[in-house]
Amino acid sequence: MASLPPGDAQEPGLQWNIVVEIVMDTLGNVRDAIDFMEAVPHLRTMSYLLADSNGDAAVVEAMPGCVHVREPTNGYVIATNHRIGEDNKGAHRSRLR
Repeated sequence: MASLPPGDAQEPGLQWNIVVEIVMDTLGNVRDAIDFMEAVPHLRTMSYLLADSNGDAAVVEAMPGCVHVREPTNGYVIATNHRIGEDNKGAHRSRLR
């Protein structure tokens, strides 16, 4: 897990560890996790690599006010230590909150 530098929150939102706990404890697949993560406010920027037993996968790049989702292209989805969603317009969708 990433350790983020201290900083003041710009608006209310869920901390990453709460998002992970909700996804793991209550949601059964990648699609439900994406729907949840697009619907809730996020306190800080964080990337989540999601995968389920059905073979579905996605990377969700969540930040205050916006969520980018990258789904597999040619069978692969790539997760990095920095946000790349805006640079990969053909393989993701964005939802502004």
